[in-house]
Amino acid sequence: MGAPGTLTLPAPAKINLFLHVTGRRSDGYHTLETLLVPIDYGDRVTLALRAGPEIVRPRDITELALDDDLAVRAARLLQRHSTFRSSCSASPDSREASAKRLNA
Repeated sequence: MGAPGTLTLPAPAKINLFLHVTGRRSDGYHTLETLLVPIDYGDRVTLALRAGPEIVRPRDITELALDDDLAVRAARLLQRHSTFRSSCSASPDSREASAKRLNA
């Protein structure tokens, strides 16, 4: 069980068994044929309520810009689309060596 004001969720892993680019759409995106298989393995993502409107990472990850961090982007979307207007810390537990289960 997490600390009060936190939410920890699984980030399940999957394996891409194949990926074929089959064409290009009129909007520039490619059409794909793929087979993704879920596996019984993965990381965890923890969100924690904070005072103030900003979304922050609890640890400095110098090799990854804040705007490129998928956990931060997901927290921003959650904040934008929820009726609960508060800030949160986005903390992918997989970024800590002791909690990491999958290679980045």
